[in-house]
Amino acid sequence: MGKRILIVGGILAVLTFLAGLVLSHYHSRFTDFVQIICFPFWALAFLFSLFLVQIRRSSFSPAMRGVVRWMRVAALLGLVWFAIAVFWPRSYSSLPMQPRDGIRYWKLSTGSRIAYTLIPGKGIKKPYPIIYLQGGPGGAIGRGTIQNLTPVADDGYDIYLFDEIGCGRSDRHTHRYRASE
Repeated sequence: MGKRILIVGGILAVLTFLAGLVLSHYHSRFTDFVQIICFPFWALAFLFSLFLVQIRRSSFSPAMRGVVRWMRVAALLGLVWFAIAVFWPRSYSSLPMQPRDGIRYWKLSTGSRIAYTLIPGKGIKKPYPIIYLQGGPGGAIGRGTIQNLTPVADDGYDIYLFDEIGCGRSDRHTHRYRASE
């Protein structure tokens, strides 16, 4: 019985993997089901059966027993590699903020500064500005955003582009507020 589960699990894992590749090539709506549900299920069934089947008591030939042993070693090495890849601590550095002309700072009463850029309106000025708040968290105003909004400023709108507090070129708060304040 264990031999059959091992063989069927391995065949179905390979077939669902290949089916996922074929379905993704044709952009089928079943691709996610096969790749996210079916393949992991059969791959785990195969891995469990690989370690639960007692190969000494099975009717495998001596050569096949050696193959199963090497598959176990490969599966263990794969699991160790996966665990290291997932749990090994890493640091992700980010590129430093590049200097850009036209950055101004608004000093807050908390001691922090908020960076902003003003794109002055041209032609007949509109009576109200556009305030652009960068999405986030963690976003910063870049040259691309400025280039995209410049045509709007050509219509007469003053545009203020702000970096969120603690993001981009803006400072973090230097003062922590307590609930009683």
